Amino acid sequence: MMALDDFMPSGRKRVGWIDICKGICILLVVLLHSTSYYKFTGGVVPDPVNRLANGLAPIRMPSLIFLSGLMINFSLRKGTGPFLVRRATILIWPYILWNIIWAFASDNVAKMTDGYWWLGNWHMWFLFFIIVYSLVAVIIPRKYHAMFAIYAYLLSLAMDDGTKYGERLFFFMSLFMIGSAVGQNLPRLERLLARGKVLLLLPAGIGVLIYSALYGPVRYSPHDYGMIAIIVFLTMALCYRIADGTPWPFLATMGRNSLTIYMVHMPVIALVMSGYRSAGMDYFYPVFLTSFLLSMAVSITMIRLRKSVPVVDWLFAFPLKRKAMPGGASRPIGARMS
Repeated sequence: MMALDDFMPSGRKRVGWIDICKGICILLVVLLHSTSYYKFTGGVVPDPVNRLANGLAPIRMPSLIFLSGLMINFSLRKGTGPFLVRRATILIWPYILWNIIWAFASDNVAKMTDGYWWLGNWHMWFLFFIIVYSLVAVIIPRKYHAMFAIYAYLLSLAMDDGTKYGERLFFFMSLFMIGSAVGQNLPRLERLLARGKVLLLLPAGIGVLIYSALYGPVRYSPHDYGMIAIIVFLTMALCYRIADGTPWPFLATMGRNSLTIYMVHMPVIALVMSGYRSAGMDYFYPVFLTSFLLSMAVSITMIRLRKSVPVVDWLFAFPLKRKAMPGGASRPIGARMS
């Protein structure tokens, strides 16, 4: 049973609305994968569910990518060395480990000998992209991040439509670097998000979501940049407003631990799918509900165990060395996910 304290903010200074925004996005990702993996493995997803998933597409990954860029400034300010060490401990190490776990859970162990497997197979592309973008962000001086975002966007336009390591890679690189540029003056962004006139974009945002549901999904194409920018901006503005004076501890905790949830949920979904198929049951709604609820339950359990069981924490952050905590306790550097 989870105690209320498990859903309260950590002692580290956080930006509450960003945590809430990430929490909403990661829940939408788990909901999506609870349906899309069923479809990927040969199941038939009801059309209304497909349309709902498509309609929410402009919110999920574009917002997570932008917010990842926005928050990278907190790490970059600590210097190149500490930044690279932290990225290695909380990104590269778990990326390798969870690729192996994912291979076993999805019955793809033989594919681990294929180099392509290690370039972001299935859901792992997100972490692979974030690793690439982190390296770009530390190589390019921060004052040029906005300019570099323009070139990344132009590169995405030049790539073949629909290519993961072409169009999608550079499209999201542009969004990530714009997030980094904007995050260099977070108070200015927050003043903009707080303005009442921002809500005038709501009809346009609703229109984009409806368009994505009917004709989309709108999510990766540079040709949809304007629509995606509207949705990402509105998502942040609404999260900024709902966070004002309200802690929303569950969503904030999900946001603070979004990488943990991202790595855990898909192996659980794959095992649920395998279990249902082995039992001869292949009905969408039971599989969907079990996949979502069990993957979230396991993720929440992992979040809690990371605080008290070092071996569990090592699944998500390489135990490079111990860092002193108040009261004489210690934990591995990089143990808290951003």
